[in-house]
Amino acid sequence: MKFSYLSLFALLLALMPLNISAGDMGFYTDYAAALKMEKPELRVNKLLDMLDKYPERAEELYPFFTDSINNFTFTQEYTRKVEALRKKYPENYSLNFTLRQLFPFNPTEFPEIKRLLLNCPLSPLSDFTENAIIELSSKLYRYHQLQGTCHKELEFFDRFYQRMNQAESTAKFKWYLLLNALDFYRQALWESDCVAPTFAAWKNLPMRGAKERYHFYFNEFLKLEADLEFPYSLLQLEIYIHHQPSHAGRYAAKLVGTRHLQLTGMILAAATVAKTPELFDHYLPQLKKGTPFAILSAMHYAHHFHRFEPLKQLLPADEFDLVKKTVLKDYSGAAKAAGKIIASGKVSHPEIINHMVDIVWNTQDRNLLRQIWQFAEKDPQKLLAYHQANSIAYTAAVLNVDLAKAEKLSHSAMNRHPNSATLDTYAYILYRQKQYTAARNFIIRAMQEIDPGESCAPIYLHAAEIELAAAKDKKRAAWLLDRALKCSKENNYEFNAARAAELQEILEK
Repeated sequence: MKFSYLSLFALLLALMPLNISAGDMGFYTDYAAALKMEKPELRVNKLLDMLDKYPERAEELYPFFTDSINNFTFTQEYTRKVEALRKKYPENYSLNFTLRQLFPFNPTEFPEIKRLLLNCPLSPLSDFTENAIIELSSKLYRYHQLQGTCHKELEFFDRFYQRMNQAESTAKFKWYLLLNALDFYRQALWESDCVAPTFAAWKNLPMRGAKERYHFYFNEFLKLEADLEFPYSLLQLEIYIHHQPSHAGRYAAKLVGTRHLQLTGMILAAATVAKTPELFDHYLPQLKKGTPFAILSAMHYAHHFHRFEPLKQLLPADEFDLVKKTVLKDYSGAAKAAGKIIASGKVSHPEIINHMVDIVWNTQDRNLLRQIWQFAEKDPQKLLAYHQANSIAYTAAVLNVDLAKAEKLSHSAMNRHPNSATLDTYAYILYRQKQYTAARNFIIRAMQEIDPGESCAPIYLHAAEIELAAAKDKKRAAWLLDRALKCSKENNYEFNAARAAELQEILEK
């Protein structure tokens, strides 16, 4: 790598015009010196000195920074140097973006980032500037999303999005900006009323114009449709699925013929929410027989449209019998089929485990849960994805079965994928074990990870229970329970309404 850098530099010098300025020669000389430094700390220190010496060339130094800070340990000395540069050149957009993108920063710097975003150039935007705007605004939005404070930042984001909507930029930049705007307003609206972000739910949300701003940016998003090509169509289809299911079906129909599995999955999801089984009819024959994706697609087809013939051709008889009986809610018959599969010692598709857990959930069959557990433990890497491990652990917690074992399984799932569901499960198991302080810490993290539209009622119900046990704070527990009840208006099949009513009685005493 060192040889290629130096060779490139020598070639650049050879091709340079003879009338190169003294400033340029100084820059290239320093650049060559930095290239020769093999120790990361020396190179990064040199680059920071160059950034101070040539602040207007931050954009040129950015790629070299990204190569140099791999496996680099940031010390307080470097942090102080970075902060000094930021303060010295507060108006240099490229320099500030470079420093914030490559070096650690904390939320106390967000006022500076807001100022930068409101004063960034509008015409013309270079690729570097476009990326900088998207990166900084995304970090800012993500922070407020995790804190649940988007609804408090409407004034700033309104000003920012309206300003950037006037910028001369590429269609790609406009698309990402609109996507960020939709995500922000969706989150803000969700925070304000704690309902899932279905298109219908927004009709009656009075939130200082946020609803109108969302519709405005959604319409702008639709106008860009003609300019977008794959892979953007994949994300665009996801937007339609969440916001306009009927349009998702029409849009998905235009993409029929693709062989990209991820896009195929989105098309089938669009078919489900738009209730257009004809998209399944077109795609299922095209999928390679017996592949996991073909089986999963046929399962969705069976679940949502009660059409079982394609699945019957893909699964062994016992597994097909289990899926069909589960879909038709014949849980007694499904449990017998599950027993046969467990006795056989093998399963053709991991999704079968999910169906078994669904049977336990609906029958409260603790013995079947233990059998599933023992069966899955024979080959956990193959049979248990993180969400399956989480489902088994959560079901065990609800049924109060083998909590010590459930805690280990839940902890493994959470480490593999720490999202709201896995954090909630782990918190609830700790609560069941009367480890209230630890449970409270994890349920707070779970609430911070909730995404708009997620089935959040069980999480807030658990939070209310844990808050009451850990802090004896009836006021906050009542507030959390109220959020749980509001969320339960949407599709929350795991929500324990009886426990919610019981808890409400306790809080009212």
